Amino acid sequence: MRGAVQIFDARMRTLREILQAMQEGRVPWNHAFVRGARGLVQRLPLLSETMQRELVAEYEDALARARHKAQTTSSQCF
Repeated sequence: MRGAVQIFDARMRTLREILQAMQEGRVPWNHAFVRGARGLVQRLPLLSETMQRELVAEYEDALARARHKAQTTSSQCF
């Protein structure tokens, strides 16, 4: 059981690192990956409603930043 938990922990850390890199612009934004990550997080049991609201708020914030970046980048092209 300990090995499975360690593997899960490592994969979740990797997922978080990729999402942070996208949010910071270090890697290209991949909407399909973000949607998949959200689906995965929603399937995980959470300790509280507060944690779930915080995760959804973070997700929505990241989407808003991505939209803003896409809009400012596309407006610079003209």
